[in-house]
Amino acid sequence: LANRAIKKDEDLVKSVDRLR
Repeated sequence: LANRAIKKDEDLVKSVDRLR
């Protein structure tokens, strides 16, 4: 479960980087 949350967080960061 924690692992999944971390992966989601990473995806979110990547999405933000793309928007920049």
